[in-house]
Formats: sequence, C-alpha cells, structure tokens
Amino acid sequence: AKTLYFTIRDDPNNMGGKGDDIWMCKATSDSTWGMRERLEFPANNNANNTMISITPDGHYALIMNQFNDLGEYQKTGVSSLSMGTNGWNNPVAHNIINYSNSADHVEYCLSADGKALLMSIKRDDSFGLRDIHVSFRKDAFTTEWSEPMNLGSGVNSKGENFTPFLAADGVTLYFASDGHPGFGDADVFVTRRLDDTWKNWSVPQNLGPEVNGPGWEAYYVVPASGNYAYTVSYTHLTLPTNREV
Repeated sequence: AKTLYFTIRDDPNNMGGKGDDIWMCKATSDSTWGMRERLEFPANNNANNTMISITPDGHYALIMNQFNDLGEYQKTGVSSLSMGTNGWNNPVAHNIINYSNSADHVEYCLSADGKALLMSIKRDDSFGLRDIHVSFRKDAFTTEWSEPMNLGSGVNSKGENFTPFLAADGVTLYFASDGHPGFGDADVFVTRRLDDTWKNWSVPQNLGPEVNGPGWEAYYVVPASGNYAYTVSYTHLTLPTNREV
C-alpha cells in the first residue's frame, strides 16, 4: 500500500499535546487516503519529530534532531530509525562533519541508495541565503557523513534555495527557489546532475504554471513510480495546503 508520512504541529493528540509529531496514512485509492495515525515511541517523543526520508521498503528512515534512548532531545542534526520485529528501534544519531547552518530552517533529502544527503543550509560558501548542499557516506550503514559541499552556482542563486528532492534515479533534482525567475514568491525547479562531481548540473527549468502560481510553491516530491507528484502551495492570504498535480 502507498504510505504518506507527514508532520503535524500542536495537535492535541501529539505526544505532550504540542510540538511536531510524525503521522502517517495509507492510500485506499489513487485519490483517497485512510485515517491518519500517529507513530508511536520511539519514532515520536516529547520533543519535535519530523520525518526526513524513508526507504521504499519502509524499513529505514532519517528523522530530524538527535535524542537519547529515553527519547529526550539532545541537539539539532539527524538520526536514523530502523524497523525491528516490534516496530521502530531507538533513533541512532548521525554525525555530519563540520556541519553548520546560520539560517533558522533546514530541509533534508536522503537519496534512494542512502549514500547522499541533500540539505538546504546557509554556510560561509553560500551565494546569498540558503543553498543546497550534499554530504556523502561510504555505505548505507555508517552514521558518518562528509562535510557539506555546495552544489554550485548552476543550482543555487543568491536567494533562498530549499526543499531539495532527489528522484529515484539519483540524477533528477527538484527544488524550490525565490532567486531564479518564476511566477510568484517561490517556484519549483528541476535540474539534472551531469556527472559524479555533484558540481555540474543542467540549467534549472521552471516547472511551469501547471505547478507554479503567484504564491509560494515548494516541497515537490515524486514517488518512484513517477505517476504522481505532491507539492505544497500557498499565498500570503491562505494557510499551506497539500496539492497533487
């Protein structure tokens, strides 16, 4: 079954009744979803919990922040969850060498092979505001990641470049930006990696008015099937709403 993971803030049914918790629901058809369910401890705890990426088999995930075995918040960063016989095991903290982010926000995306971690952060090498960077690990089991590397001016602008999503082919990158020419506050763009340096990319292409409108568009995600895409769109006058295109 198709499974959608999402984060809800300050829901009375969250652990502690506030903060961010991870929820999920399963598709009952191409356009209908079942009842939402909150993930249990240790996937959720009394701190803020957000799903970053999950592998296609649903057995391994990256989540935001780092925690101890009691589920107590330790510091910002990322942790992994693995599925055991009785549900999710305790989160395991990951280390990104020389990680820093001077912005208030960050988004991550784990590649399908689990070896590349894309992130939207502001560092000394950023061209303006947040840029998309990438870190690597030697295999899918280690918790050590290389120092974040800027994808370069072929992708990043002087504005905000954020919500990266790397498609299942490991080459096609979707991201949002307010620094490239667009239709509104921020638009979704697509670019393709041209070699293994992760520095050479095709010229970012705006996804056009079918996806981008006069407001703010971001969080564009395409499942491995390629049959659907999910995005978030809102204007200054409305709350964010999920939209299928």
